[in-house]
Amino acid sequence: MRYAMIALCFCFLMTPVLAADQVYKWTDESGTTHFSGSPPDGAESEQVKLDKPPSQPVAEQEPEASAATDQAASCEQAKQNLSTLKTSTTVDIQEADGSKRTLSTAERASMMESEQKRVELFCNDSDEGA
Repeated sequence: MRYAMIALCFCFLMTPVLAADQVYKWTDESGTTHFSGSPPDGAESEQVKLDKPPSQPVAEQEPEASAATDQAASCEQAKQNLSTLKTSTTVDIQEADGSKRTLSTAERASMMESEQKRVELFCNDSDEGA
C-alpha cells in the first residue's frame, strides 16, 4: 500500500512536467534524478524527447458514427412504434408505477401522430416505408 501511495504521489508531481513542451532530466549530488520543465541552474542536464499526441484524438472522430447509430436506432424504434399503433386493435402501455392500461382511441391517434413525426425526423426519405 505504501508503494502505491508513493507511485500515486509521483504521478501527481510529474503531471505538470509532462504537460511542458520541453522536459529536462538531471541528477543531483546525492544521486537523485529530477525532471523539470526548465533546465537547472549550475547543473548539467539532458533534454528528454517526448512523443507528441495525435493532432485529432480518436474520441473526437467517434461522435459522428455514434450519432448516426443513435439516429438509425431512433428511426427503427419510431417505425416499430408506428407499425404497432397502426396494426394493433388495442395497445397497452405500462405506467410509471408499473401498472398497465389500454390506450383510448384518442390517445392512440395522438401517439400515431407523434410517432409519424419521429419517423420523419429520424429516418431518411428512402427509409419511410413503415
